[in-house]
Amino acid sequence: MKKRVLFSIYQTENHSNGGVNSMSQIMEQDVSVVPYIITNIHGPFNVRWEARRWIIKVTSIKWGGTSSSPFKIIKLFDLLKSNLAAYRMLKRNKIDTLYCNDIQGFWCSYYGGLLAGVKVIFNLRDTKSADELYSLKKWKYIASKADVIVVLSKEMKEFVVNKLLVGSNSDKVVVTYSIVNQEVFHPVNTVESKKLREYYEIAEEEFVVSYVAAFNAKKAQLLFIKNVVSKFRDTNNITFNFIGDFDINSNSYAADCLNEVRSLGLESLVKFVGHVVDVDKWYKMSNLVAIASNKEGLARCMIEAISCGTPVISFDVCSANEILAEYKTGEVVPMSRYDIYTQKLKNLISDRNLLKEYSNNGFKVASELFNKDTVLKRYKGAYHVNENNINSTHD
Repeated sequence: MKKRVLFSIYQTENHSNGGVNSMSQIMEQDVSVVPYIITNIHGPFNVRWEARRWIIKVTSIKWGGTSSSPFKIIKLFDLLKSNLAAYRMLKRNKIDTLYCNDIQGFWCSYYGGLLAGVKVIFNLRDTKSADELYSLKKWKYIASKADVIVVLSKEMKEFVVNKLLVGSNSDKVVVTYSIVNQEVFHPVNTVESKKLREYYEIAEEEFVVSYVAAFNAKKAQLLFIKNVVSKFRDTNNITFNFIGDFDINSNSYAADCLNEVRSLGLESLVKFVGHVVDVDKWYKMSNLVAIASNKEGLARCMIEAISCGTPVISFDVCSANEILAEYKTGEVVPMSRYDIYTQKLKNLISDRNLLKEYSNNGFKVASELFNKDTVLKRYKGAYHVNENNINSTHD
């Protein structure tokens, strides 16, 4: 018999959302589960879910806003409404497992799951940066209440055990990487790469660095432009592509990035591509993928890039050492050391043999770590952890 699971998934208007994309792939591939979904808006992923004819409840709650008292009251009311909707879905459909896909998804549904007496699985998709470790109170609360915590790498498990659970039940932490569809994300030969570059009007001799992420302060494109891209102003045959939702009218951070490029005179080096549905093609024709975020859990662009045989250069965010350094698929730079980042990037541009080594290793590692069968086996295991002790963390 298939297992019914209610997935609580928080969306933004961005199409670039690695966490929601990853969970959608799990739901699509896991034939042992019947997914039900509760989400906050009719967002970019609803069409994809509706095509599967899954039962979806949209609560229409708002999350952002100010810290004013009226807003806090509205937010509390919205969360109560969302939790009540989760409770009703769980009871009406006789569902015994609630899967909270991220922190917002937890707040939007946990108390409904608690009231319904079901198992609560929490998927942690991020970590805290070094200067945010003072604010762990809410994270510790969530970790203590969830029956099972799913994390995306061994490094993330260390963070949860050492910073959130602090020596308590570490057995409830399940490590699983995300699925990368290798029918789509795979290396291409020189001829195919050349064809892609011709189609997108990129010169064959151009060294292409791609930065794949939604535009926001966490992903830190602005600092990357100021501190890295600017150092290549006088370099020939290099292009930096920024791929991800890019609307300067609704996203002030995106507008700041565009203004910075213009003020520094970097228009010839930078291209703001925007959201693309065929991001695999951009990986395949890139020489390198850059990550300079303030923090990550396991960056989706990292695992997609190496699956395509494209090396990655990244700050030492969570999971970077585990995936890039340990498996020799790219370079890891100490956090916020833009000078070292720039120098390593210059070294990679001139060392094509090292890039080739990283490329070959990447595809091999992806085949082992991110294949469907391995990942789904671990997710299925998560549904049955602590099966006979559901109420232990609810007390």
